[in-house]
Amino acid sequence: MNCIKNTILRNGLLSPKDSVLVAVSGGADSVCLLHVLCALKDELNLTLSVAHLNHMLRGSEADRDEEFVRSLCARLNIPFYCERVDVAHMANCNKMTCEEAGRKARYDFFLRLKTKYSIDKIATAHNKNDNAETVCMRFLRGTGINGLAGIPIKNNFSVIRPLLNTSRQDIETYLKENGISYITDSSNLSDDYLRNRIRHHFLPDVIRNYNKNFVETLSENILLYREASHFLKKQADSAFLKLANWQSYGIYFDLPALLQEDSYVVKCLIRTAISEQTKAEASGKTVRFIYENVVLGNCTSLSVSALLTVYKLYDRLYFVTANAKTQFYYENKGLEEMIISETGNKLLFSEGSGDFAHEKNVIYIKKSMCKDICFTVRNRLPGDSISLGFGHKTIKKLLIDEKVPSFLRDEIPILLLGDEIVWVCGIRDNPAFRAAPGDAYIKISYLKEKNHE
Repeated sequence: MNCIKNTILRNGLLSPKDSVLVAVSGGADSVCLLHVLCALKDELNLTLSVAHLNHMLRGSEADRDEEFVRSLCARLNIPFYCERVDVAHMANCNKMTCEEAGRKARYDFFLRLKTKYSIDKIATAHNKNDNAETVCMRFLRGTGINGLAGIPIKNNFSVIRPLLNTSRQDIETYLKENGISYITDSSNLSDDYLRNRIRHHFLPDVIRNYNKNFVETLSENILLYREASHFLKKQADSAFLKLANWQSYGIYFDLPALLQEDSYVVKCLIRTAISEQTKAEASGKTVRFIYENVVLGNCTSLSVSALLTVYKLYDRLYFVTANAKTQFYYENKGLEEMIISETGNKLLFSEGSGDFAHEKNVIYIKKSMCKDICFTVRNRLPGDSISLGFGHKTIKKLLIDEKVPSFLRDEIPILLLGDEIVWVCGIRDNPAFRAAPGDAYIKISYLKEKNHE
């Protein structure tokens, strides 16, 4: 079919010499896809193989489907790979619907084959009607611009969908004109699933009573939504790279800079920050709640999940993972650098004398006070305090006064000489140890991890 060939070429779905694993259930769509790729095999110099997953949901009918695809591959002289998965049991064990479990089982199977046999592309048989049904289903459940963009024609796992611009009617016409047989999955006739109810009732009603070309109209709109989605994603990704600050505890944004962005972009950044930290997609409701109540509102903290909390503190928006408290303790005899592997920070030591310039995150202490030069660096401990020359202040109060967020306070290195705190690194030093210009000194530099402040 020229439509399918044009879709492949226009979207760069296949390259000469590609090895392609075709997902074939035995239904009209996947059988059509396999026959079209066979027809293009020599022209594009393709190597084809077929994958079939038996979901074990329909007893003898599922076995019939498996045997049909096996025989089809034998006639076409194409390698056939099959796996059986008890999808109902998988769904029950993982608290998933059978649809979700089946999809996961299929793609897990396809990706294992891809890796094992060094396959370039995985071709699935989603068509134009499938795409319209998917968008309607997402719209009814609630979705954003990404959901309205429909099924991607290709993705990062090298999954391609050559039939996505071809209607189900054109597929069935092609099979009939070429005398190609296929089988029908009885579960597709049931109204148990939302997709089937949309296919059997919702779309036919819209086409009959409102727009006879609705699938075509929606397909054109999906292309527009997809372009808009890609554009907005590029904008959001660019803003994330510019504004997100990665830390050992998570991610933060400077609120004044964040609020310079459009509200849509801010919500995208919230969604991305959550996804980066939890590896799960945040719902639109969660993103909107954070935006309205934390970013714009008076809420200063919100637990997104057991893994992640959002804080608004001191003109920053923090996304903090629920890691256990980081404990560290290091000793240094001499002037070797001290690397705090738990946080990625380090302390550098060097000797000198004479004048010196004051630098950020650098202190100069009198060498005369360091007879044995034995430094310790550790987390703060309850009751820790530092001399400020006019009295002592607890480390806890010092960090609060310096507006250090609570989740960062246990990562601040405390440098000691003997039992005396010399420096709360990067925050405040003990004036009793300070060198004066002209003194012999030990220079101590605190190097923070990338982007850490």
